[in-house]
Amino acid sequence: MVNIDNINVEDSVDLLKKELFYIMNSEKISDGILTISFSWIDGDMSSQRWDVKKQSEKLFFGINKNQNKKFPDNFKEMLRCCESVVVVFRGFTDQKHHVTKYPIKEIWAMLFVSDGKNTVQLQKLQSKEVYDCFTKDSITGKDLLPEQDVMYCGIDGKICGWDMM
Repeated sequence: MVNIDNINVEDSVDLLKKELFYIMNSEKISDGILTISFSWIDGDMSSQRWDVKKQSEKLFFGINKNQNKKFPDNFKEMLRCCESVVVVFRGFTDQKHHVTKYPIKEIWAMLFVSDGKNTVQLQKLQSKEVYDCFTKDSITGKDLLPEQDVMYCGIDGKICGWDMM
């Protein structure tokens, strides 16, 4: 993992949008799914799933304008109430896998860690860390086959699922 400077919770949505916009622009991805996982103070785990769409030079979260409007406050509330928040972006490219014929997907992950006050630190995962998260059974620890049409991406590059079969 690579740490980014501490940021104020109020600036976290702008940083998340900047990271997603960079990924989506550089990889020519126009839409994807954002999964945000977190644990509440009482230990209960929870997650939220948000559609993400890039239109022109803007990102839209959710399926309508109302959800898009609610996303920033919702995300900041998670950061204020939780010690850490895991953000996984699964982006759909316009390329098709030659065997499965499904769109090639890219998975990126980052971690927001709170200091318990009003500051968070963004940690970007490397490709091997993303790969390991998605190819291990979280209960047994046993290896799982990678998805053939997925690229596991990190700040250091990509691991193609089809090369690991």
